[in-house]
Amino acid sequence: MRNRVRIGLLGCGTVGEEFAELLVERRAAIEEVAGVSLELVRVAVRDPGKPRSPVLDPEMFTGDAYEVVKAEDVDVVVELIGGTSPAGELVTAALHSGKSVVTANKELVADAGPELFAAADRAGADLFFEAAAVAAVPILRPMRESLLAEDVTRVAGIVNGTTNFVLTRMTAEGLSFDEALAKAQELGYAEPEASADIEGTDAASKIAILASLAFNRSVLADDVSREGIVGLDREDFELASRFGFDIKLLGVAERFADGSDAHGTIGAQVFPALIARDHPLASVRDSFNAVFITTSAAGELMFYGHGAGPRPSASAILGDVVGAADQRLRGTHHRVPVGPPAAMRPTGELVHSYYIRADVDEAPGVLSEVTGVFGRHGVSIRTVDQHGAESQARIVFITFPAPEHALHSAMDELRGLGHVRGVGRVLRIYAQQPESHPGTGASGPFRARRTSQVTAVRAREEQEKQERAHHMSQPIQLVIHITTLPGRGKDQIAAFEHLAPLVRAEAGCLQYDLHQVSGDPDRFVLMERWSSQEALSAHDATPHMIEADTASPAFRAGPAEVFRLDAEPLA
Repeated sequence: MRNRVRIGLLGCGTVGEEFAELLVERRAAIEEVAGVSLELVRVAVRDPGKPRSPVLDPEMFTGDAYEVVKAEDVDVVVELIGGTSPAGELVTAALHSGKSVVTANKELVADAGPELFAAADRAGADLFFEAAAVAAVPILRPMRESLLAEDVTRVAGIVNGTTNFVLTRMTAEGLSFDEALAKAQELGYAEPEASADIEGTDAASKIAILASLAFNRSVLADDVSREGIVGLDREDFELASRFGFDIKLLGVAERFADGSDAHGTIGAQVFPALIARDHPLASVRDSFNAVFITTSAAGELMFYGHGAGPRPSASAILGDVVGAADQRLRGTHHRVPVGPPAAMRPTGELVHSYYIRADVDEAPGVLSEVTGVFGRHGVSIRTVDQHGAESQARIVFITFPAPEHALHSAMDELRGLGHVRGVGRVLRIYAQQPESHPGTGASGPFRARRTSQVTAVRAREEQEKQERAHHMSQPIQLVIHITTLPGRGKDQIAAFEHLAPLVRAEAGCLQYDLHQVSGDPDRFVLMERWSSQEALSAHDATPHMIEADTASPAFRAGPAEVFRLDAEPLA
């Protein structure tokens, strides 16, 4: 039979057995649609005598994996052993013998991908690994084919179904971390030994694979900084909800237009993050995964589907087998479009906003002392939430974007303060757009105009930088409407009388005046004018303003309405 392609399977655990059963179940339909007749002929396992699925012929089983790899009656090898050894040696041997390989081994691809891609190319064979990234979500093939001509600047998403299930249960049911993990293990979403998932190792391997294909540069698992979800507690979820966030474990890879390589540098991280509830990723629940790819021409693309489970993984593997078989019958193969090693951006230079929880002594001046630490390290505070209980207060800070090295330096000093009793988990806040320089430069195989493209991009960046600098230097006029609780207008006046001399003494303050609305003792209009955005940002981060923002909810009817006026009047 000329369209017959024979399959050798390495490993027949839960996913392997599911794949074999799905192949038998779908074989006739695949032949009708794709014109390929798939036949499973050999299976290598540790214990050939162990009872298996009734759809599998016991005569196919062997305890010698190299027998399958070297067999002349095997055209495509499916590797489902896991780990890097002996899986790596077996895959290499299969490729050297001219056999195409399909693998779901994310650890192997993330650690040894470049060597395996080169071996496949030299042998004229295919290496497919869709299930190694996001299980059943078909994302690698579009990246290998449909997006080759695209300028990809960012890949970000939820790439581990186990941790997403755990975090969903902690959010929805108020479970502790241990309770949610036990539930995931009970339902089969987590292995009994789940450290690779909960510590972020699995997600780091997946984001390394995605980044390599997205940016045409080799990114290895060790290039990806990682933080897991161990240590998150109920209070983090309660506070996140109060601020309008959900918590998700994210993998994020971005490209930046800097460094000696025309491609720029690449930053890659895995971390638990706060995500605004209106962001699509916040609605990705349980074992589902979702990945956003940001491109210059196509915009933002979202890939969504099951990220865990034997059946979804088996579906992705079978899809790769059909693709490899089709290529083999045509006498062609697809090169994996991954270039030389990436120039990695140091993690300390990556920029995020942060959520920080700290327990401090309830004493005068403590808040000023704490905010002073952040200010000394260049970390500006966006919001402060404080709750006291007798001699102790809990403070939650949300910061403006800052480099990681600045945040870590501030946290080191903060933990050393005598009035600080403890610092909880520090979480990054995921931004829809990168909070540092946007990634730019050429990506994909079309390099004819790389130099001119990058030059144009850098010129545009310089122009945008100048425009931002000009904007930052323009005077800023604010009109702020304030409404107090009934009868509490006097508290607003007292607060202003305390603040006014401090604010007017600040560098860049051109106006700071409070007006009471005629006939309404509980409504006010605050007029502010600042010499520049820099001056206004410095004002917002001063200890006296942070303390004022913390105290004002006690007498105000709601948040103040802030109106920013254009620099020039209309007429």
